[in-house]
Amino acid sequence: MVKSAVITGGGTGIGFAIASKLLENGFRITIAGRRKPVLETAIQELGAKQPDCDIVAFPVDMATKDGPGRLIDAHATRCGGIDALVISSAIYEGASFLDITAESWDRTMHTNVRGTVLASVAAAKRMVDAGGGRIVIIGSVLAH
Repeated sequence: MVKSAVITGGGTGIGFAIASKLLENGFRITIAGRRKPVLETAIQELGAKQPDCDIVAFPVDMATKDGPGRLIDAHATRCGGIDALVISSAIYEGASFLDITAESWDRTMHTNVRGTVLASVAAAKRMVDAGGGRIVIIGSVLAH
């Protein structure tokens, strides 16, 4: 049985590398991110490495209330479920502590925390119904 995974932040960096490795292992993949051109470039590069791979891009803003759920639903509909969710997306606005505003705080927390939780809950519900799955949440140097 072919497994499937969603990778947020799959257009670049760690998320891209994970998508590449999962494709090598035969997974059906949905990569997600805010920037459609970045996702399209990633699809081309990954497809060149694995010509017969099954990968799609899903542009989404993880900070929105419905974005994470729409992502998981679209993937599950296309693939018949979800076996793995990798959260590798985050934002960092680079402001010093004294320059943080309520707006920048909300953008960061909605993307990095709320988006992560909402996607994880949506995926976990499907995984529980299917008998299991994996959720991996990645932090990077920006998490310090």
